[in-house]
Amino acid sequence: MKGYIFDFDGTLVDSMDPAIDALLGFLREKGVDYPDDIVSIMLPLGYKGIAKYFVEEFSIGTDVDDVFAQLIARLVHVYAYTVGANEGVDPLLHRLKEEGGKVYLLTGSPKDFFEPCLKRLGLYNLFDGCWSVAEFGLTKADEGLYRAVSQRIGIEVADCVVIDDSAEALATAHAVGMKTVGVYDKYSAHDEAKMRAFVDKYLYNFNEF
Repeated sequence: MKGYIFDFDGTLVDSMDPAIDALLGFLREKGVDYPDDIVSIMLPLGYKGIAKYFVEEFSIGTDVDDVFAQLIARLVHVYAYTVGANEGVDPLLHRLKEEGGKVYLLTGSPKDFFEPCLKRLGLYNLFDGCWSVAEFGLTKADEGLYRAVSQRIGIEVADCVVIDDSAEALATAHAVGMKTVGVYDKYSAHDEAKMRAFVDKYLYNFNEF
């Protein structure tokens, strides 16, 4: 493989627990009693959707944009100071670079999240390119995203491998002809069997790569 395209949240970094704690901390500070299943409610919504949910469900203010800005500010701090790398990430990235591979980041998270986090972890300079999907105006469910990345990096889709914890993202990359590696994360563990049906490899940690 010539190009390695890594996801960020749940793949390179263990971000879900601290991010969720920051979001729930916002509710606790407002004195909100939230349901036990709130995490499963929030996960599919996206951050703007979570802000809207907080406003409508818990009557936290009336301005969704203001609540959204407060949540993002909390998350920026969490990524900058708290989120850590998953097991085996550092040695794997160094090995791929030493072997002449090109390493890229493709994430649904904004630059304000991943850039300070990767810099603090000493990993940022290992990447040949880092992008949020928002820069392409597409999502990881769009086959055009992976074709666009292939064109941008100048590597044929057949020579690229996508490493992600999302079954949807991996299925899309697989459909355009890229190799795929599924990565275990407890928040996507329910999709393990689905991933194993089509990925080229499934990992519980990067020491297995």
